[in-house]
Amino acid sequence: MCWSTILCGLKIDTVLSDNFEGARMAVEHLLQQGHRQIAFIGGPTTPGPRPIQTIYTIERRAASYRTALLNAGIPVDYSLTAACTLSTKDVNL
Repeated sequence: MCWSTILCGLKIDTVLSDNFEGARMAVEHLLQQGHRQIAFIGGPTTPGPRPIQTIYTIERRAASYRTALLNAGIPVDYSLTAACTLSTKDVNL
C-alpha cells in the first residue's frame, strides 16, 4: 500500500488526501481575504512556459490553484509559481 503518492506502473492500493479540494479551499480563503497575488511553490516540474508538476499529488494542488484563480477571474501569473527539489539540501535555516 502507498500513502500520499501514486507510483506509476504499479497496481497497488493507494490512500490519498483530496489534494485538489484542499488547495482550492486554501486559495479561495486567501481570495476572500482580499489577496490577489497568490504564489504557488511546488515540487519538480517539466520544462516550459507552463510547467507541470512531476509528482501527482503536487500536480493536483497546482491544478486546483490555477482553477481557483481562473474561477475568480484572476489570470494565472506563472511568475508567482516556483519549483523546488523537495530536498532539505535546498533549505537555508
